[in-house]
Amino acid sequence: MGIGIVLAMSLITQANGATCDRNYDASLKRAVSSTISAVAGNNPSALLNLISPDGVTIGAEGAFVSRADLASQFAAKTGYYCDIFSCGGKAGVMRRFFRNGPTDAQLDERNLRATVFINANTNDELQLSFRYSTQCRWEVTGIGTL
Repeated sequence: MGIGIVLAMSLITQANGATCDRNYDASLKRAVSSTISAVAGNNPSALLNLISPDGVTIGAEGAFVSRADLASQFAAKTGYYCDIFSCGGKAGVMRRFFRNGPTDAQLDERNLRATVFINANTNDELQLSFRYSTQCRWEVTGIGTL
């Protein structure tokens, strides 16, 4: 029975490997674009779908927020929802950072992690951190401002 489990796991791993996009740079660019579009389009559910199931660090201080807590805040339109989107007719403090601008991506293909600076080298720089998941997609693990 042990050999059967190992063989099944091997086949699953091979199947996942065969279907994953190995062009990490191109898929990362798509993930960054989707992240910016979700915020610019005022679409919290689209942003939440890009967030790692393990949670995300947010803000200059890098406070950790679980995905469930973030989903609750987005649904109630409180907390980080107000920081990232807008509340009471006032744009959130982080919203202005989510726009297409010059980027500087640091891609670590060995560990399947990336840090992307949007509006690189400006006063409106946004840092997005990503991890390539076992579901063959980049997940947002950090959203910060410098």
